Amino acid sequence: GRTETGKAFEITAELARENREDARLIELVAPVGKLDSGPDSRIEMRALNGLMDTSSRDMDLRGEVVVTDSAHSLTLRTEHLIARLANGFMASPTAVAVTATNLQIEAAGMTVTEDGSHILFTGPLYTGP
Repeated sequence: GRTETGKAFEITAELARENREDARLIELVAPVGKLDSGPDSRIEMRALNGLMDTSSRDMDLRGEVVVTDSAHSLTLRTEHLIARLANGFMASPTAVAVTATNLQIEAAGMTVTEDGSHILFTGPLYTGP
């Protein structure tokens, strides 16, 4: 698929099945989402399980969620992540740990908007080298 700004994305999983109560929802086992965010830049999301809304392209990822951003050499780890692939929004209502070159941030949660241009960390916050 493509985001609202035209960036290409791809979602794969070891197993995908239609939700019994809502046909718009696809249950995913070991999902991997890849978003090309520019020349030589890719964002990749992995989790143990996920749920994707086929109409909005929203994803609800749970269990050992890892997001990597090759352009910023950044890795985010959390247990629950909501991602709206269409507009670049991501949020985690659970603890997050972000590491990059010379940077470490731990927080109770976070919200990312404007394709990653704005990141708001919530709750107790630790930043370190």
